[in-house]
Amino acid sequence: MPLCICGAFESMLSLRLLKRSDGGDVIKAYTAANLQDAHILIGLLHAEGIEARIFNASAQGGLGEIPFVQAYPEIWLVNPSDRDRARRLFEAFEQPGDGATSVRCVSCGEDNPSGFDICWNCQAGLRPTPSGYSGG
Repeated sequence: MPLCICGAFESMLSLRLLKRSDGGDVIKAYTAANLQDAHILIGLLHAEGIEARIFNASAQGGLGEIPFVQAYPEIWLVNPSDRDRARRLFEAFEQPGDGATSVRCVSCGEDNPSGFDICWNCQAGLRPTPSGYSGG
């Protein structure tokens, strides 16, 4: 009978096999609320040059067989010296955004969320363009 390694067991096996080139271990840095948040955070970490891995990515399928607290996605740092930089990034991620602000389009007068670069209604630019750039 073939051996099936899945869910949390796959993550634990991967954890044991992941070693840095100097033989050091990875460290657990964060437990995400869901897999989407874990992937967003991995992207932010990689953008900052921090090497990290997600564990328990497949563990949600094991709910009922394993305790739910062991099924949360975890982020593990490959280099322990990145812990402080990663912690600042995690803290910034957990801060609620300022969703109340909006930007009014000068072309059509429509309000747009502050994170938009173009108007959702008329597709006009919402940010000032660099001098000499006419767009298009």
